Amino acid sequence: MRSIAIALLTLLIALAAGPAEPAAKRAGKGLPKKPSATRKASKKTSKPKSVAKPGSCKSASPDDKTPRPSKSGKPDAQTNEQTAPAKTGSTAGTSSSVPEGCYTSLVIDATGLKLDKGMTSKIFRKDGSEVWGTLKNLKEEDYAILDERGMVGYAATIEEAKANPRCGSRPLIVRAVDTQGTPLRSNTVVSDEDAERILAENAKSKFLDKFNVILIRNECPPAAPVPPPQDQSSPPPSSDSQPSASGH
Repeated sequence: MRSIAIALLTLLIALAAGPAEPAAKRAGKGLPKKPSATRKASKKTSKPKSVAKPGSCKSASPDDKTPRPSKSGKPDAQTNEQTAPAKTGSTAGTSSSVPEGCYTSLVIDATGLKLDKGMTSKIFRKDGSEVWGTLKNLKEEDYAILDERGMVGYAATIEEAKANPRCGSRPLIVRAVDTQGTPLRSNTVVSDEDAERILAENAKSKFLDKFNVILIRNECPPAAPVPPPQDQSSPPPSSDSQPSASGH
């Protein structure tokens, strides 16, 4: 009887303690967990942030100065501004945009003639035919030049004309034979020879098309200095002159 009571007591104690853990589970306690298959794959495919993926617009590293292509395949405009060298552009009408040996502008000297300033100024031959002045087929940049500095420039002397930015380094200088216009005499007249020369030289460098024309406007130039009068006194006798012979 005593042995039976001990067996029943042992069974009750075992039932109260719950089911026994498997030996494998008890042996696994305290060990680090193994990474799952999904976590292993993510570690293998992950790359450093500094490495650019194929087709990406980002640079390989923050210090990379290479121009970054845009979606259209062209370099980014802001990057080009930072990396490209500064351009030394020149405005239209300067000597740098004219072929070597060609004229950069036209200077018409109307000194001593009545010449008024006007919004438009034309050049004529002596027979009344026009050399230049009627504006046709103007472009947007032509209107910009006209708004900024007008159709022609004016100066009082040749030296002042040469100092004008629109003159350039090699102006073609011709003499006006007359002026015309009503009510303002703002047009100049040149000889037939000068008219042909103006057109021939303009075909090479297009100074008329760029409105690089300066008119010398000085109706009353200062009078030329009068040379001092020559000495009218008798010249001294010549050293080789011989005294007159005296009679004996």
